[in-house]
Amino acid sequence: GQPGATGPEGTTNDDFVEKSIIEPVTSGGTIANPAAVTFGNTVANSTNFPITNVVLRPISPTEANQVCATCDYSSVDVDGNTITIPANTTVKITLPIQTGVPTQQTADYLWNGTSFNLTSAAQVSIPTLAAGQSLNYTVTVDLPSVPASGREVTAFDAYSIPVIAYVNNDTNTTFDFAAEGAGSNIKIDRLYAGYLKLTKEVQVRYANGTTSGFFEDGSLIPTQPGPGDTLEYRITYENIATPATGSGTGNTLLPARNVVVRDNGLGDDPNAGNNNWALDNDANGAIDTSHVTNGATAQVGTIQFFNGDPAALGTQQTGTTAATDVTEYINNVGIVNPGNTGTFTFQRKIN
Repeated sequence: GQPGATGPEGTTNDDFVEKSIIEPVTSGGTIANPAAVTFGNTVANSTNFPITNVVLRPISPTEANQVCATCDYSSVDVDGNTITIPANTTVKITLPIQTGVPTQQTADYLWNGTSFNLTSAAQVSIPTLAAGQSLNYTVTVDLPSVPASGREVTAFDAYSIPVIAYVNNDTNTTFDFAAEGAGSNIKIDRLYAGYLKLTKEVQVRYANGTTSGFFEDGSLIPTQPGPGDTLEYRITYENIATPATGSGTGNTLLPARNVVVRDNGLGDDPNAGNNNWALDNDANGAIDTSHVTNGATAQVGTIQFFNGDPAALGTQQTGTTAATDVTEYINNVGIVNPGNTGTFTFQRKIN
């Protein structure tokens, strides 16, 4: 619905639509076979005269840079390193029936590592796009399974697929910048392999008043904690999608909505690493750690405290049994916009 959108460079050749694959919670690493994702795009004729034989198709980042040399069409991993679109990624362009389009058209493309090749009988071609007319179409991106690709799809990868609208002057099935670059226009459909990243760290607050500093792997803490010391857990959440830019307009951003951070210490949540801080692991009759009053803080949103085993919504309390202590925390964050981050921390004293 925004064919005239502009991207970070302020041009209509780097505007973008962002979506994410829908997968279960992952602890990172390879995503074996991501489900296909469909983007909604719009092509429009902003001139005062009709345009004929308009083709819609994906092109390589290299071809896209011929159209806009300063635009960024790269794909990146979670650290911002440039990566390639995985070989055998497929893209389907669909132009549905709508005003001026009596018959639905579809075209399939396969990424061979350097270019998108047409694999269907025909490409999507609009015979006449009238002056001022706009048409909606979809782009379905299907990343390959691990065995079929040269590069594995890894959590938080962001793949940019440049989709171009151009006049097919030479009537073939490839885009030739020299013959067809004039008047062409690119939209980036950017697909994330997950975009809400969470990191959990722990530091020790020793009984003597010193601290260890935060570690993602608690086993690496030089001086391991003991009874009387306090464990401080810090959970950081981050939306790694592209934030709104001052020069960009009309882009489809990717906020994370209804975000909830949950940490359960009863060992019954495989997505939380089977935390056991609310259990009596040494069978001495007391749970191994107890909640520190006012030791739970949230940068954004509200905190809920749960008691007992199984955990039930309750109150902030401190004890040496599951029934008299906190066994689960929930931070109701709400919306995390692209580029934003926040933290939730809580403290547990070792019994």
